[in-house]
Amino acid sequence: MGRSTFSGPVAGAYVVVPIAVQGTLSAGDGAAKWVAPFACRLAHVGAHLQNTGGTSGNTSVQVSVGATDYLSATLDIAYNDADRVASTSSLAAQSISRDDVVEIDIDSVPGTASADLTVCLTVYSTEHTVES
Repeated sequence: MGRSTFSGPVAGAYVVVPIAVQGTLSAGDGAAKWVAPFACRLAHVGAHLQNTGGTSGNTSVQVSVGATDYLSATLDIAYNDADRVASTSSLAAQSISRDDVVEIDIDSVPGTASADLTVCLTVYSTEHTVES
């Protein structure tokens, strides 16, 4: 049997990490998780909802590692937002260590729940990882 080798991005590369939360959303922490296979810095976060719920209110999303919120303010997508997209580079924290568990938290949803969220993290690799 051959060896399996993982090679992460070279240090200094930007990587986009898409994270999907499928189905109807409900408020709570850890709706989806990504275990960072390399050390990096968070540079930008974007979110898209396939279906916005309700007749008023926002779907609010936060990115966290442990008890630390990484966004300065939640990403809010209004129930009547035509493109159902929000993004920010305004970050309260940036450093992500190798093996950190990055969580997508749903802080609020409109009365009728939103569904099918995709969050894209743009990270800047600070190390090159090769494992065998």
